Parts: sequence; C-alpha cells; structure tokens
Amino acid sequence: MTDLENLVPSPEPAEDTIITALEVGLDAIPVIGPMATRVIDHALSVRADERRHDFDMAVIAELRRLAESVDNTLTVAEVLSSDDFAATLARTQRLAAETASETKRERLARATVGTLSSSAVSRVERAQFLRYIEEFEDLHVWLLGYFASPRAWLDAHSMSDVYTGPTGGTVLDPFARIFGAPEADWITPVETAIATLDGYGLVSVPRQHMTGSGMVETRTSDRGRRFLEHLHEDAPAGA
Repeated sequence: MTDLENLVPSPEPAEDTIITALEVGLDAIPVIGPMATRVIDHALSVRADERRHDFDMAVIAELRRLAESVDNTLTVAEVLSSDDFAATLARTQRLAAETASETKRERLARATVGTLSSSAVSRVERAQFLRYIEEFEDLHVWLLGYFASPRAWLDAHSMSDVYTGPTGGTVLDPFARIFGAPEADWITPVETAIATLDGYGLVSVPRQHMTGSGMVETRTSDRGRRFLEHLHEDAPAGA
C-alpha cells in the first residue's frame, strides 16, 4: 500500500478561490446576486473537496496501520472486495465532507477501516457506532472518555486535588477546573451532551452531592467503552 496516497487527487485550495475573487474586485460587490452566489458555491464545494481529500488520506493511513499490525495480512484485493468497506466508505466520505471537525473525520476514517478488522464488534453494532460518530461532536466523545475513568483523567492532568478534598461534591464539579471557566459558560452544552449519551445508554451520570471517591467513579457503560475501543480512544487519561 506504499503508493495509495498518489492515487488521491490533490484538491484545489479553497483559499485560492476567495483570493482570486477579491483580486478582481468582488469584495466591493454586495454578497447577493448570481455572481456572488456562484463564487460562494464554488468556494464551499472546493472546501468540501479539501475535507474529502484529508479524509481519504486518513483512511489510507488507517489501512496501512491495520495492514502493518502484527496479526493482520490485509491485501488490496481484500479491501476492494469488501462490500461492508465500500458501503461504509461511500457514506463516511459524504459525512467527512460535511464536517468541519478534523477529529471527527479521523473517527470516521477509523470506523471505515474498522469494517475490515477481525474485532469482536458485530455488524449491527458497527452500524450503530457509525450513527453515533455521525451524530456526536467532539464534546460527546471527550465526555465518554472522561467518564470511563475521571480519576485517571484528573490524575494525568495534575488535578487530583479536585476530588481529594474533605467536602466532596457533584460529578460535574471538576469541570469548572477542567474548562477553566464559570459554570454558566459550559453547563448547558455539557448537560445536553450528557443527556444524549444517557439516552443511548452510554453513560449514567448522577447529580447528587457525594464523596470525593464517588465523584471519580466510572460512569461510562460497557457499551460506551466498546464504542471507545472501536474508535481506539479507550485510554481515559488521554481523552
């Protein structure tokens, strides 16, 4: 697979479209009318092509990683003959072009190549996990990783004092320190993301006051941990 990267065409830089438009004086024209619409549509299309290119390269990197693993003898023929891989790739390429998150594109790439892995994840569960990746933003995935072991995450980031005090607190109390911001700045998106994860049975996060050790107990379910393992993001300290 050493030359697969050469088969992925390079996209036209989206910035070139904008710069060219500005050089011909489009910056003096109100952003209305057919000319402006065509330029904007083209710029957005080029940006989507850039994202797809980045995604294709991420898929190739994941294919190489899988092929080079100790217990895998993956061949190009096996990749091309896999209906699961082809169907998943068609879907994830579209999703990758629509997301601005580089880390989400990386997760989509890992999920795509995961169809070729001999892991214990069933076909049905893989399809469910792909829907999670499509819906979840980075905050959802970070919360899953954090709640897999809050203690490990806090210890790795020199925040052990958050849960070792004599008074205890709630499960969400450490977030003021983690985000370095007042509760009003993060509570709504965090609680919304937790509600989504809870609805899928991926976490169970209590709200009551508890001891310090209770604040850092595992809150991610077995299914949530399988999802993280599927994404190779199952090291809580590195979430």
